[in-house]
Formats: sequence, structure tokens, C-alpha cells
Amino acid sequence: MSSEDQTDKLKGNQLLRDVIRQDHSNPEALSLLAFSYFEGEDYKMAAVTWAMMLRLLEPDDPRVPMLEKSIRAARDALALQEEEKKRKECHTGEIMKPQLLGFHHIAIIASNYARSKHFYMEILGAKQLNETYRAERDSYKLDLSFPDGSQIELFSFPNPPSRVSTPEACDLRHLAFKVENIDEYVAYLLENSIDCEPIRVDELTGMKYTFFRDPDYLPIELYENNY
Repeated sequence: MSSEDQTDKLKGNQLLRDVIRQDHSNPEALSLLAFSYFEGEDYKMAAVTWAMMLRLLEPDDPRVPMLEKSIRAARDALALQEEEKKRKECHTGEIMKPQLLGFHHIAIIASNYARSKHFYMEILGAKQLNETYRAERDSYKLDLSFPDGSQIELFSFPNPPSRVSTPEACDLRHLAFKVENIDEYVAYLLENSIDCEPIRVDELTGMKYTFFRDPDYLPIELYENNY
């Protein structure tokens, strides 16, 4: 849980939540998850998780005083966080709207699950967070992540209809990945027998970009982001 890698943290938190889902009385998992919440400045969930752990312990357990201290620290930090939020609202004269933090994941349904799993993991280098088979739906769900914390959920379903990719239709248009050196990555894809369109330059940003296709012909963009 002490890793600085965002992917490792996401995977660790998911594993802890899975353990707790199966065994709500696991104090070690609760303690680790609460500390992770606190470290990530989610003080409300840290306090709630430590409180869950506290209810599992006997009153004379030597861990009780430390847990109570941790809960107070999380609640105090939460109060300061809320005060800072209100201060900013008063300073701007506007009520701050809830903020979207960005994209959490993109969901993709594959016609051939094994082929797409190989493509996204072995070719594009995504790391597996979790894989679940849902028997009632005859469906796999594969959680994948990339170094910046972005995720893909890869699904299999029996006989899914084909997606219209060409010509472009009115729906989500394409998936875009950022890379530091687009020429280097295009060369890597070509070495793996994946064709790319000619590299172009975005006339608005001056950045280089190109497109290739996944096994189901889903358009994927590479966008050079080197700053």
C-alpha cells in the first residue's frame, strides 16, 4: 500500500475492498483501506472505515485508543477541508459547483474476449486490476489500468451486435491515448503488425497524432503529449 505507482494503489484498494466484501470482520484489511483513504485525503471514508473497525474490537483491546485517535484526526482533517472549501466560496463570491474529477474508465465490449484481452494487455501494456466471470450473464468483466490511473473495462457478452465505425456514426467517437514520442510508439505498433494512419499534426495545438484500430475495428488515437 506504500507504492507511489497509481496503478498499484488502485489495484491494492480494489483487493482490499474485495476482501472486506467477503469478510466484513477483517480488521487488518479495514485498517489498510482506512489508511489509504486518509493518505488520499478522503477523510470522510477514512473515518467511516476506522469506525467500522472500532466496532469489531472489544472495549479493552489495546488498539482502541489508537483507533479513536485516528478517527479524531480524520474528522479534524475533514473539518479543515470543509472550512477551506467554504473560504474559497466566500472569496470568489460564488457557490462552488460539484466538480467532475475526470474520466474514471471507458467500457469496451469485445466480440472476441481473449483476442481483445491480449491486444490491450500484451500490445498496449494495460495492467490487470481484476477479472470477474458473471455466470448469470455468461459475461467476463476485465478491469485494466494505465500508468496515469485511467482505466478500461473490457466486457464479453454472447453475440453482441457490431459497432458502426465506418462511416462515423453519432455516438462516442473514439478512444485516445497520450504518448511522449508518437514516432517511437508507431514503430512499436508496426513491429507488432498493427497498421497506423500517417502521422498528422493538430493544427490547433501543433501536436502530432495518428489512428489505429483494435481487434473489433474500434478507432484508437495516439496523441503526442510531451510537456
